[in-house]
Amino acid sequence: MKRNLQFTLAILLCILYDFKVKYNEVGISISPLIFESIENAYIQPENGRNVFLLETRNTTTDVILNPRQACAVESAALMNPDHEVFLIYASKDRLQNIERTQELHSILTYPNVHIYYINDLEKFTEGTPFEDFIKSRQLLDAKYPIEHTADVLRVLLLWKFGGTYTDTDTITRLPFDTLEPNFACQENEKYVVNGVWNMESADRSPLATLFAEHLTKNYDATTWAKNGPGLVTAVVSKLCGTESVTQMIAKKECEGFHVLPRKVCYPILYDEKSKLFNSSNADEIMTRSVNDICTAETEVMNDNCFLSFLIAAHQLKNT
Repeated sequence: MKRNLQFTLAILLCILYDFKVKYNEVGISISPLIFESIENAYIQPENGRNVFLLETRNTTTDVILNPRQACAVESAALMNPDHEVFLIYASKDRLQNIERTQELHSILTYPNVHIYYINDLEKFTEGTPFEDFIKSRQLLDAKYPIEHTADVLRVLLLWKFGGTYTDTDTITRLPFDTLEPNFACQENEKYVVNGVWNMESADRSPLATLFAEHLTKNYDATTWAKNGPGLVTAVVSKLCGTESVTQMIAKKECEGFHVLPRKVCYPILYDEKSKLFNSSNADEIMTRSVNDICTAETEVMNDNCFLSFLIAAHQLKNT
């Protein structure tokens, strides 16, 4: 009996060791991940205290939440603990094929982070200004399907639920509650853009409906920026009664909508993005970016560049 007990214990130890190895290989539990649709999820966006990020690619291979995207989600969750943060996938199949990486595991440890997919876009848009537009299947003819789908979905989510949309290359460095509701930011002297965008839901403010109706009536399947920066700039120009972005900012408020100066959301211009990855510019960029929401592109970083400092400040848990 003693020998049988020893044999049984040896088998159990082997099983536990094998489990530990498998656990370490994938970085998270070996049990399958099950994601909910936003339509049926138990935790729903509500009360306008929401942060939305989108993944609108449709490919189902090499699906991974990269460190840049993970940092965008995590920084939003850390800076806004009283908000629910939703990473929404437009494709159920893409989300179900996501690789179980340490980055994915880390952001899922936050109680206010939720990763959902949209199961049926036609049903999801019923009763919204986008209902007929989606049924017309115009998005299927988009020259830039990833960008145009994201342009439509961010307006839809804000219309339905209210909150703040941010791109997945955004590092949030302040609570959104410190800003007035219903805002977007200047990118340059020509455009107010939609990379960081807050709106109250349609049942609280008519503003979301203005943007939604303008988009569905003026949707352009062939122009990259028409349905994003072009949309926001056009509607805000009407609200403010001017095409000058400088004057929009000076007005402080245009029928309830606020245009914030570039430094709040986009302290680094697109053509300056290489500075984020260059250690020689770290002090300059650090000075310009204090207390701001920052956006960045994916490039190779060295340990002393400004983007490395930002990521270190929001280091993923358990890494």
